[in-house]
Amino acid sequence: MSLKRNKQIKRIITYAFCITGLLIALFPLIWILLSALKPSQEMFAYPPTIFPSRVTFENFAAAWNKASFGRYFLNSIFVTAVVVCGQVFFSAMTGFK
Repeated sequence: MSLKRNKQIKRIITYAFCITGLLIALFPLIWILLSALKPSQEMFAYPPTIFPSRVTFENFAAAWNKASFGRYFLNSIFVTAVVVCGQVFFSAMTGFK
């Protein structure tokens, strides 16, 4: 076998391994998103289904109303702003020598 053929085989194996890892890593996120789009009865049905029979956004509205996501969002913005300002300040102090 030639050296070029070996490189191609290694590249194919590497890509196959990376794509498999990507699919394994993304599956739980896709499952969560698709489950959020299902009606409540279908979410807890046995056997579970991957794709919803009827897409609904009621779960998002219910979660938004039950929890104060607006407040959580503002808290996240505040913490992010404080950390970024602190990082810039201390990085500038460290870089100014």
